Amino acid sequence: MTWRTIVNGLHNRVGAALEKLGITVRVHDHSAFDSPVASPNDLSKVLGVPLERIAKSVLLRQQSGAQFVLAVCPVNRKIDMKSISRHLALGRLELASVDNLTKKLGYPRLGVSPLGLPRNIVVVIDKSLLTHRTVIVGGGNAGIEVELGPWDLAQACDGEILVITDGRDSI
Repeated sequence: MTWRTIVNGLHNRVGAALEKLGITVRVHDHSAFDSPVASPNDLSKVLGVPLERIAKSVLLRQQSGAQFVLAVCPVNRKIDMKSISRHLALGRLELASVDNLTKKLGYPRLGVSPLGLPRNIVVVIDKSLLTHRTVIVGGGNAGIEVELGPWDLAQACDGEILVITDGRDSI
């Protein structure tokens, strides 16, 4: 049975990436919850998990436009673009536009996943996510989340583990 059959809301590319590696995950569909989920805080309350386990995936663009990087970190942390830029030797980074997001990743703004990405997108994962048994990332569609082990996440997206946040809460 494929992931697409199990969960209609999971993006096909995300399901294919998980199937390929045989990774065990738990899929969370916001529409199945008893209370509405409109923010990471809502998701945290509904699932009973700390914000530190819920990850955001933010597409960054080299100012020249030559390279894109997906930064994955806890939703309550601020991304340190200078640190990522220095480590990857990319020069100045900026937030990618919604148009870039759609064209480069094929995921909607509120459904970005680090899973199932094109090979030319570099993925960096904040080291703090490795301290948890499982983390929650986007499932490729708005309102769909995937819960998996942080090392499985790194393997599935060929992510590089770095310190990419300044350690301060941003929410």
